[in-house]
Amino acid sequence: GFTGASFEQRHMATLLDGETLTTATLHELGEKQRGSVALDPTAKARVEASREIVDRIVSTDEVVYGINTGFGLFSNVTVSADKLCALQDNLIRSHSAGCGEPLTRERSRRLLALRINVLAKGHSGIRAEVLEQMIAAFNADCIPVVPSKGTVGASGDLAPLSHIALGLMGEGDMWDPQGGIAPAAEVLARANLTPIRLGAKEGLAMINGTQLIASLGAEAVERAGRAARLADYIAALSLEVLCGTNRAFDPLIHCVRPHSGQMESAARVRSVLMPTAPSELCMSHPKQVQDAYSLRCVPQVHGITQDTIEFVRRILNTELNSATDNPMVFTQEQVDASESLRTSDGDRIACKDAPGGNGRKGDGQDIKAADASPPPATANAGAKPVDPLEAANRKIAAL
Repeated sequence: GFTGASFEQRHMATLLDGETLTTATLHELGEKQRGSVALDPTAKARVEASREIVDRIVSTDEVVYGINTGFGLFSNVTVSADKLCALQDNLIRSHSAGCGEPLTRERSRRLLALRINVLAKGHSGIRAEVLEQMIAAFNADCIPVVPSKGTVGASGDLAPLSHIALGLMGEGDMWDPQGGIAPAAEVLARANLTPIRLGAKEGLAMINGTQLIASLGAEAVERAGRAARLADYIAALSLEVLCGTNRAFDPLIHCVRPHSGQMESAARVRSVLMPTAPSELCMSHPKQVQDAYSLRCVPQVHGITQDTIEFVRRILNTELNSATDNPMVFTQEQVDASESLRTSDGDRIACKDAPGGNGRKGDGQDIKAADASPPPATANAGAKPVDPLEAANRKIAAL
């Protein structure tokens, strides 16, 4: 667990906005004593804007997948307005088919926190009040029980996320804040929380994502980072006990081979051996010329591990703040702003400045505002399509 946090740190709410969550913060949110979460006001405005589009579609009887149609093989079946809520409820119940031992409470907390963050991105079409109910349950430590088996990986954590939604609906089981597992309806009632009642698209919005594998990945990368740091500290202590020399860790040596992980590892070892003054043990044998390879090359060996961890962390930090719904909801303003991201033939390229996004593509269809117009025809219509990666490389080369 985490120790040493101040009272203010333990009880400070973490703002979730769908843009800035990190693996470190998510890992901490698994611990009950790390405080609560809250919805960022800007994110709430995006959520409300996307919901207005869903409500408009429902009110006009426009047929859109996932809102008023069936799913999968039944995507061509239109569902009447009076059955849309039952459709979403049944979607959750039918997909709550996980098995095996339950995830730990800490892992289920991270799963719920991450799904809240992704919904806060504002492309799922969920109501803000439903999102606030999810936040209230998290803050009360009313966490649904989630079986550990059932995900289909990158194609979606449908079953695990369905168990999250099922518990918040007052069905299935929950981790009781007082200890143990109890029926979800009883846990929510004791916490004075109202079960969620799903509207159009909201069941789909609750489960369309990869938040289980992403949250488990966040835990793994943070634990790996700790192990890597401990390896540097252990190496420093080993060097001292074996009466080695710290010359191989001089920053000048590593600046001329400036791999970031290598420099970080060398700096960490130096911080232990020379926090304010050089280690007396290391200075007790000034005629020591060179240590064994296993000691003097610690930064080079540990450094690549650190670089790999940081690479994985960057990928996960992007995924933690990525929308993965199908369909996705975009406002007309976002659609208009996206025109600058199009290549000459209309293909999109990845860009960190995408409206409401951070450069990663979702796998779903787009729901645009009802009055959204199609992109204009391009001058080279009929020509051979330009490869998006090639087009992106040309743009970069021109900078």
